[in-house]
Amino acid sequence: QTLRGDSSVDVRLAAADALRKYSTRPAVRLAMVDALQSQDSPMMQLALIDTLVEFRDRRAEAPLLRLAGEPKVDPTVKQHIEKALRELKVQ
Repeated sequence: QTLRGDSSVDVRLAAADALRKYSTRPAVRLAMVDALQSQDSPMMQLALIDTLVEFRDRRAEAPLLRLAGEPKVDPTVKQHIEKALRELKVQ
């Protein structure tokens, strides 16, 4: 819940970092995928994208494509998404 809804980006980033060590748990992986959809901070988006690539979770592909299609998404995030999608397809 902290990952998705805390008002502080720093707290959400810390939550994402703390959850990384539980990558084998399906609920954690799904929470990371779901959290990506609700983030508007580029820093948070980048952190979640990196985590999802690290997890090699292919369920992230559709949310990444949706995020890349959003007009308000930072260009750096869009570039990062393109790279992440390539990496997910290779793995």
